[in-house]
Amino acid sequence: MPVRGGLGQLECGPRQHGRLTADDRRFLEALAVPAGLAIQSEGLAVRLVNAQEAERRRIERNIHDGVQQQLVALIAGLELARATGGGADLLAELREQARQTLTDLRELAAGIHPSALGQGGLVEAVEERCARLPVPTKVRAGEGLRATRFSDEVEGAMYFTVSEAVANALKHAAATRIEVRLDREDGRLRARVVDDGRGFDPATTERRGLATLADRLDALGGGLEMRAASGKGTQMTAWVPVDG
Repeated sequence: MPVRGGLGQLECGPRQHGRLTADDRRFLEALAVPAGLAIQSEGLAVRLVNAQEAERRRIERNIHDGVQQQLVALIAGLELARATGGGADLLAELREQARQTLTDLRELAAGIHPSALGQGGLVEAVEERCARLPVPTKVRAGEGLRATRFSDEVEGAMYFTVSEAVANALKHAAATRIEVRLDREDGRLRARVVDDGRGFDPATTERRGLATLADRLDALGGGLEMRAASGKGTQMTAWVPVDG
């Protein structure tokens, strides 16, 4: 006998004597209704818990991948200011960068993408992010990409991957120039970050935060590649499929 909405079967019997009567069937049908509701409620509770946990992990991941890297860039700027004596213009720029980082942290804690990403899209958000770096950074975007929007998952993954890569260039590679290239080709959205830093040996160096971002890209059907050599800079390439 169906429980409710095709969710399962309510089994009973066999009856000790004779067949089920009309009263028996009415009783079982009445019993099936609360049983079905109980099953539905249990399934809903599980889905709600899973959704809440997924949202918690998303916010935690975005704070780690986004604001943390902005703070790395801010610290690098403060160190540069201390080393060079820091003029009024540089201090004002660092103050504004700190304010923007605080704003982004509040937005991410509320489960919102960085405002530039939500309002202007990937290219604008990457440009804004790179404009606050303490070293010359050039952003190049493929034709038509600025006006193209992608899903929140794709834009978030690519934005935070670029943020991590430029932060690594500042913190670990001591880069003096960085270039970010965004393009869409052969059904893929691709981000490439190139720096002139000290480089590293990929075989012996951990990818740090990029490892978690590689997992994030992989979940979207994409990937991440690193090319580096000691004294020859680093090139990071990330991609996700965006056909359609």
